[in-house]
Amino acid sequence: MSDQPQSMFTEAVAAIQTGDKTRARELLSRLLRVDPSNTEYWLWLSTVVPTQRERIFCLKSALKHDPTNRAALRGLLILGARRPEPAELSAAIGVPKRAITKRASPKGAQKQLPYRWILAGAALFTFIGFAFLISLYFSRPRGSAPTLPPINHTETQLALVPTATNTPIPADLRVNRTAIPTELAATPLIYFLESTPSPTPFIGLTPDTRYEAFQSSVRALDEGRYEEALQLIDQVLALNPEFAGAHFVRGEILRLNNQPWEAITAYDHAIGYEPAYAAAFLGSARAQVMTEPDTIPTAFELAIEIDPLLSDAYLYAARFYAERRHFDKVETILLQAVEAGAASPAIMIDLSEAQFLLNKYQSALEYAIQGSADDPGSLKGYLVLGRAFTAVGLYNDALPPLQTYLAYNSEDHRAWSALGTSLLNTGDSESALAAFNTALSMRDYAPAYQGRANIEYQRGDYASALSDYFLARQYGQDSDLLSLSIGKTYFNLGNSREAFKELNALISSTESRAIRAEAYAFEAMLYESTDPPFLSDAITYWLYILDIDEAAPEIRAMAEEHLRNLQGEDYRSPTPKPALTFTPTLEFPVITATSAQPEVTPTPSATPGPTRSPTPKPTATPRGLIP
Repeated sequence: MSDQPQSMFTEAVAAIQTGDKTRARELLSRLLRVDPSNTEYWLWLSTVVPTQRERIFCLKSALKHDPTNRAALRGLLILGARRPEPAELSAAIGVPKRAITKRASPKGAQKQLPYRWILAGAALFTFIGFAFLISLYFSRPRGSAPTLPPINHTETQLALVPTATNTPIPADLRVNRTAIPTELAATPLIYFLESTPSPTPFIGLTPDTRYEAFQSSVRALDEGRYEEALQLIDQVLALNPEFAGAHFVRGEILRLNNQPWEAITAYDHAIGYEPAYAAAFLGSARAQVMTEPDTIPTAFELAIEIDPLLSDAYLYAARFYAERRHFDKVETILLQAVEAGAASPAIMIDLSEAQFLLNKYQSALEYAIQGSADDPGSLKGYLVLGRAFTAVGLYNDALPPLQTYLAYNSEDHRAWSALGTSLLNTGDSESALAAFNTALSMRDYAPAYQGRANIEYQRGDYASALSDYFLARQYGQDSDLLSLSIGKTYFNLGNSREAFKELNALISSTESRAIRAEAYAFEAMLYESTDPPFLSDAITYWLYILDIDEAAPEIRAMAEEHLRNLQGEDYRSPTPKPALTFTPTLEFPVITATSAQPEVTPTPSATPGPTRSPTPKPTATPRGLIP
């Protein structure tokens, strides 16, 4: 490398280190025009180009000139653009540990270095370069990336934050990874992992060395050169028309080239010559979905019946139902895969997502931990892990995987909303509000409206909170916590009529005794606040709370304090506790339903006067404040 290219290359690396990607791209592009076969240039360029398609092009170009380059292989693997063959992986260059040979004297004879040492030097330089980039990050003060909301690890006392599970996840099972900073997000995620997951070969493809054209066709298929792959496989079939594997490959080529009807014919030929060809049934099912998207092909079931260990058959059948939001069916299929011993990391991750959407948060977290740990290169794994941690109340654990996911996919409103919930519950309401607003700038999303309303409630802006709570109800399914929040907000606005309506409906419908106890508390306070107050009714409701073992400690303490004030020290509590200040429940399970309810514009009204004193019961509608 002459002095001028070396100087430009050094300047390009310095530009990357300072975050000037535009300058780095310009310099590296100029260098590649002079030396297009330089693997280092391609690898560094892959870290600063703006799109995934360009990153794939750069890494493939590097691999073209250095077929065993470990960094390029890993990058294409994580980007889903390559499935390296085992032989390629085993031949990957390791970093030599011996000292670098001294440069020969200018007067001495110049000897050409062996090609393997040139490759080794390039690999070493590439390794050092990426290690330097990563060291820059880890040497920085701990915190999130500049464009992501910062993490606040300070524990704060937030009242009424429910714990979704009484059994914490063991520390040795948690998948706690440091968040990837956004300035390094152009670098494929695989570079930051300690190990590379094993590549997954084409489903059902048995290697066959009898025909060179067969192997060449598979390579062309792997690289997306469908026309070439089709010509090569047709040569094989001309020699051996009864070769089931070749018919299967032909079906894969046609399916991936968006020719589903022709693909089905090819799969049928493969099955005709080999009736128990499970992968051919799977391929046929996937092609049939392309032609009849509303019909579930029976070929999925046949593939599973023939080969119960064919994990992809379960996976694609489950994804068919997931696209149609039949998450109970998704769960059934993927649990069947787990029971059959065919659970891949992708199955664990998809199962976690289905159970999350079915509100089975503890189980969802367990599968997310397992799936993400088995395949740390799966970006979706970081999303399901972060959302599951959020759902069970492990908010600090949720932050790193969510931030890593958003560093690579900043356009996912679900992730921003989950991040907002975790930030809010770790005490960083400003960053939480920014996260919720980011989510809502992408889509009207019920959990983000609900999260933003929680912040507004916490700040005493009850009118804005009520408006956002109703938007959450409009764009998603109603929930007990949402109804409770609306009732509490009406209470703080002084609208007793609407507060009673909301809380009474909740008491009659909820199966959660803890939520019912909190609703009783607010109804009791409503009775105390009337003029004149209905003290006997308030006492009845406070006593109901003491009979509910699931009542939150804060609610029980409030009941005891009010009863002590209303009845003296002879009330039923054995250990009185001081009253606590009420704040809104901060965590809400994520709702993903698409059906919208009619928009409601709440209007606070004056508190109506009572007409007669009621005798309330746990599920009865209190009289007096509601006409």
